[in-house]
Amino acid sequence: MGGRHTAVTTRLRNQCADRRGHGCWRCVPMLLVVLCVEAVRLVSVVGDEPEAGLQLPASSHDILELRTAEGLRPRVLTGLIEDLSANSVVFRLTSGQTQVLQLRQLRAIRFVRSEVWEEGLSLMQQRRYRAALPKLEQGLSREARPWALREIRGDLAVCQRAAGESQQCLATVEQILESDPETRHILALPLLWDERLVADAGLRVVPADLSAKSLARQLTAASVLLGDEAAGVQSESTLRSLRRSGRSNFGLLAELQLWRLRLLRGGPELLEAESWQQRSVELDRWTRGPAELLIGRALFRLNEDDRAAVSLLW
Repeated sequence: MGGRHTAVTTRLRNQCADRRGHGCWRCVPMLLVVLCVEAVRLVSVVGDEPEAGLQLPASSHDILELRTAEGLRPRVLTGLIEDLSANSVVFRLTSGQTQVLQLRQLRAIRFVRSEVWEEGLSLMQQRRYRAALPKLEQGLSREARPWALREIRGDLAVCQRAAGESQQCLATVEQILESDPETRHILALPLLWDERLVADAGLRVVPADLSAKSLARQLTAASVLLGDEAAGVQSESTLRSLRRSGRSNFGLLAELQLWRLRLLRGGPELLEAESWQQRSVELDRWTRGPAELLIGRALFRLNEDDRAAVSLLW
């Protein structure tokens, strides 16, 4: 079984603009729209490298590197990952003690992954998303641990979205949700964050999807149909329902899609945009990307170009 210890990492960077710009920022909006197309497709875990997965021999050790104050040596834990779901890791130390750690506490997670998974992630780093798909699919057949299978499917969903296979992406995320209802991987869903961008031709949603049994399908349909004349009101209602659903991952994304509704309706005013900024500080790194995108768009509309650029380049 081939593999090596690697850092499980990724960052969501969503960057886009909402005005034609003026002054030194005249060319920035269109550039940021282009950047947004790529950035909104990227999702995942801890640190600065692509999210990794597991094919772990029983004798192998996993490594968690904890965040510490600047200048201090990182604290390292050695043991075995028993679960990785929602935003936490269940970790059994070599001493036999079990700890539950939040992902925000960790700087990196390292574990052995299969060679074919590693090849898929390498292609993913090169933005060869379509070529990465068969490698990641092969990786599923070589993995037995439930949490590792979710991580592979998370990578697979990102590549499916980037390759324009949005229906498959939605199905993959729905499969992850079956065993991890609070998964962070819902950020791989093909949601629309800027209505000026053409919706993915591979994604087909209809108003009936707004009341589908699958919350992932509801959220995706509401996002795509939010600006639709016929289905806009129902889409807003679906988002408000998801916001109150008690499912934190869906609630946060529904909240951000409602921010986008304010942009569709000509808002927000400066005070509201600043309240969005305060709210974004409370978000985890994965959800904050789309939030900063919408904040940047709002600030550009309000002629706050410098502040907008900070958000768009977050």
